[in-house]
Amino acid sequence: MVFDPVFRLTEAERRATSLARFARRMVPVHALARLCGSGWQLAQPLDGTHDHLFRPVGGDLRVLVHLDDGLPADDPWAPGERVVEAVELSAAPRAPWWTRCGDTPFGGLGPLTAGEVLRELTEALGDPTAG
Repeated sequence: MVFDPVFRLTEAERRATSLARFARRMVPVHALARLCGSGWQLAQPLDGTHDHLFRPVGGDLRVLVHLDDGLPADDPWAPGERVVEAVELSAAPRAPWWTRCGDTPFGGLGPLTAGEVLRELTEALGDPTAG
């Protein structure tokens, strides 16, 4: 019998507003596209660039995947790599994301939702603890 892994936040991650395990990592653009296939959305472009992806997680909360160089609005899935600068939990911004980014600890998510987010990030971006 094969069991699916269980994805859980560490105690430190429950207190944090950012998931350090996914931060400052170079990932292929197709991995980011895979997230969009799991319900993640591209942010509205700003100055011709999508600077983050987000996933609604209930109420007005969103998990944000901040991209260092962003994705070009005219061809976001062009081959290449991007740096995931940070993964943060934030209230949905009424203005650009930087006005409220990283304002909520991940412990505010229920265990099921947190596990889903971790599974999606790990499956798309890879296991940051491997190798």
